[in-house]
Amino acid sequence: MAPTKRSLSLFLWLALISTSSSDYTPNSILCDDIPAICEKNGLPYESNNETICGSLDRYLNPAVCNCGHKCMGSIGEGKSCSTSSVMMFPEEVCGNQLECISSETSGKNAKCTPNTAHECIFLAVEYDAAMEEGTVGPGQYRPNCNDDGSYAGRQCSPGSSCYCVDKGNTRLFGEASVTEFDGMDCECAIYWSDTQSRGLTEGLRCLVNGNFDPLFCVDGLCYCYDHEKGSIDGPYSDTGITDMPCYDSSVHNPNYTNICSQAQIDWDNRADNRTIIVDQHRRPDCDHSGYYAPVQITGPYAYCVDPYGDLIENFTAPLYSADEMTCNCARRRYFMEKSGLGASKPKCCSNGEYFPYQKRGLQAYCVDNNGNQRGNATPITDLESLVETCTYTAPCPEDIPFALF
Repeated sequence: MAPTKRSLSLFLWLALISTSSSDYTPNSILCDDIPAICEKNGLPYESNNETICGSLDRYLNPAVCNCGHKCMGSIGEGKSCSTSSVMMFPEEVCGNQLECISSETSGKNAKCTPNTAHECIFLAVEYDAAMEEGTVGPGQYRPNCNDDGSYAGRQCSPGSSCYCVDKGNTRLFGEASVTEFDGMDCECAIYWSDTQSRGLTEGLRCLVNGNFDPLFCVDGLCYCYDHEKGSIDGPYSDTGITDMPCYDSSVHNPNYTNICSQAQIDWDNRADNRTIIVDQHRRPDCDHSGYYAPVQITGPYAYCVDPYGDLIENFTAPLYSADEMTCNCARRRYFMEKSGLGASKPKCCSNGEYFPYQKRGLQAYCVDNNGNQRGNATPITDLESLVETCTYTAPCPEDIPFALF
């Protein structure tokens, strides 16, 4: 969904008041007057304040703009640690995705260990063990976990595409070819998941891959937004939008409104209050980038489309089954074909969902709704054994003949 004037104005206002007070007026919404901000908050300021800690891979920023930050050392896996400390901030803590765990009730002899009570960590440890044993299947992937053991926003399936999830591994908006994973963070997809969970419907615009769109405009003024740095550059006049440093002609349009959002505007403007429209074409469904959502409806059919609204191959289904469609498999085929990985595209049902079983090379395996391997792989000569075991919540609406493999 494209941001509205009210939502962006509110965003700018909130950013402005976040560091303002009756006795301190910031130069801008940025952390560009750190000494004054630190002084106002009663925190020490050092001229070499940074958001990283050199060779130490753990750090703490207890206040805004890195005032009074403290660096801490990182303890490696299997090393001794302490489950308690008399210090407010210890000198060392367990490294990323590790917790100080003891097998004794007294807490003694604790070591930094991956906590497999977290599903993501458990699956990552399981994957690493299989990798060491040489038994990793062709469709298995190592989950990407946050430091706290929850699922990271970006997950990538082997040799195909990356997609966005929430901390519980529920699929969100946002996908791209696996070849583009370095530039994909899914922060905007996560932002929208949180926004909608609070009953809100307006907010910032995303890119198709689930990142924040660095370009946004409101009331004739446009800005470049760097989410990683938390900085905003502008304003620029919207008449010069194509000259802005964050404008990308492969993503943005000279009038700012993206293709699906514009189609919604055109659909809404087809009639005035005196006209009743009878049309088989429903109002387009857009995602948070302003491009087309994967599932669209026309007449009695639902169908899978690419971000530009074009039908992907011939993936369609009756309208009554639209609520069960995600088009995850169809969209993956689209992104893989676009990035030159088309030779190994997954097999899809006629409605754009994954076949319950897939093959790669001489092996076949069951998959989940995201196309990732479930269970062990089997030789393709034993493919028939997978028919009854490979089921999931959205099976193919048609019988699946072995000939398709």
